[in-house]
Amino acid sequence: GALLLRGGPLPHIGWRFVLACAAGGLAQVIGTSLLIMAFGFRNFTVGTAYAKTDAVQAALLGAVLLHETLSWGAWAGIGLGLAGVQTLSLAGQNRATMLRASLQPAALCGIGAGAGFALAGVAIKYAVGTTNSSDVVLAALCAAEIIVIDRSDTALALAAVVRLPTLMLLRLGGRTTSAVPQKLT
Repeated sequence: GALLLRGGPLPHIGWRFVLACAAGGLAQVIGTSLLIMAFGFRNFTVGTAYAKTDAVQAALLGAVLLHETLSWGAWAGIGLGLAGVQTLSLAGQNRATMLRASLQPAALCGIGAGAGFALAGVAIKYAVGTTNSSDVVLAALCAAEIIVIDRSDTALALAAVVRLPTLMLLRLGGRTTSAVPQKLT
């Protein structure tokens, strides 16, 4: 819909564009799944705080994968943001327990979520750059359309992979799927 309203010719969409969009969509699904897992450890603050490291991770991934450069001021700002995340997530703890607290499951899931979101952003930026379009908004809209479709397919596939073995085990055990509890874990 938005693409039609925008008008003009569509940007060149090659295999690199589609592959980068698919990688970005998958990374976003994984990041979201890890963030939800972090909530399951009953430490919402730590999981969310560490997920906010996505900006730092995106800057690092952009530097490594896209050969982007940032000014010293930008890196200083990123470092200050990372220090803020660390302060928020570890508030009230002494230095001896800081490392241990940073390695707890909620923190690790949060860091993984941040990595997923960072990789999604970098992949989408790469995809838009492959179009060589002067209209980056239109290229981003094309990427969004592909990613929405890809994320839906990826989420369905992941749900099937996670739940199918459980359903098959219940069948092999002589039970029917009507015995499957509402929430499979």
